[in-house]
Amino acid sequence: MTNTEIPVNRTLVGCLAVGCLVIGGLLEWLVANDAAGLWTGAFVRVGVVLAALWLALPSRTREAAWARVPLWKVLGTAVGLLLIIRSRIPFQLLIPAGILFGIIWIVLRPRPPRYPSARFRS
Repeated sequence: MTNTEIPVNRTLVGCLAVGCLVIGGLLEWLVANDAAGLWTGAFVRVGVVLAALWLALPSRTREAAWARVPLWKVLGTAVGLLLIIRSRIPFQLLIPAGILFGIIWIVLRPRPPRYPSARFRS
């Protein structure tokens, strides 16, 4: 099998995202039965996912959002999310603990040393 790259058209992904969001909004606004709720939710969710993909795709002036993300960060995030989902600790405790951990990390993280500017040196 040959290794070929499939080009992703960023404009097409954006148009599909907008189309799905518009169709979902119109269904919510115009149709008032329970069966339309299923399709409304589906179109809005697919539209949101396509919009996120559109934001992450490369453009002419910048590379893709995932181009410089190391593999260990992706795996660490996946393992962390899996541990949070599978834990028996209720979310009412996990959310404040996560906020507290984030604040502690911001305060205690190592910072680069500050060197005095060249004009104050003798």
